[in-house]
Amino acid sequence: MNKNFIIILLSSCLLLFTGCYSDELIKSELGTPRNKITEKSDPTDKYIYEVFKNTGVSILYDFSNLDYKWNLGAGSLSEYTIVKQIDRAILSNGIVYLDKVLLDYYDSDFKHKYFPLNLLISDSLIKAPSKSNIATISGRNYIAISNIRKGVENLSETELSNLKGIINGNLWGNTIYANNLMIFPKEFFSPCEDLYGYKIGTKTDVPAFDSKKLGFWDIDLETSTSTTYMAPRKQVDVAQFIQQITSCNYEEIMIKMNAYPI
Repeated sequence: MNKNFIIILLSSCLLLFTGCYSDELIKSELGTPRNKITEKSDPTDKYIYEVFKNTGVSILYDFSNLDYKWNLGAGSLSEYTIVKQIDRAILSNGIVYLDKVLLDYYDSDFKHKYFPLNLLISDSLIKAPSKSNIATISGRNYIAISNIRKGVENLSETELSNLKGIINGNLWGNTIYANNLMIFPKEFFSPCEDLYGYKIGTKTDVPAFDSKKLGFWDIDLETSTSTTYMAPRKQVDVAQFIQQITSCNYEEIMIKMNAYPI
């Protein structure tokens, strides 16, 4: 009886496998680049091609939501809309801006190893439902940089320093650290090891809550509420640290750290 049952079961499995293999093979497009960077005569496109040739990083200004909205990343990206910049003159100024706040600070080897595959440059980066324009977000293989718009060539040194901090912080925290591209020293995290991701204060704290006393530059702005303050996740801690040291000189950073031994 058991023998007959096993024969019937094996026959059924054989028919099942035969049915599967009779279907046409699935063809995958994995590995086919969606955006091709080619050499062109336009100065902006020529510069983009040189960056791609030397580093493997694609600077994109004509992209679709497939390049960011459904891209794996640290958080939900489906709520973002990236508004493209189509003015060629502004795009040209935007490339100069990109150099000032990001590209000029790393050599080709570093970019090749640690930069995301794509840099999306845009007019604005909108997060629903607030509709507020933010400077940058990251996905698994891209960083989106906004504010490439009229006047980008006239930003003050203070504005450039602030934006440089935000963009480089995003690169290190949400791309390099989050994707395990580099080993970070344990000593960086050890002072706050037991606090990451937990509630660390409230709006009604007396004396007033101060994240620097706990060893953080700031709270986690994404997970905190109007009344409850959450400690940064590790990648946010890295981003905040890099933001500070790339937007301030040595004297400024020492003043900020004064009286905060952690």
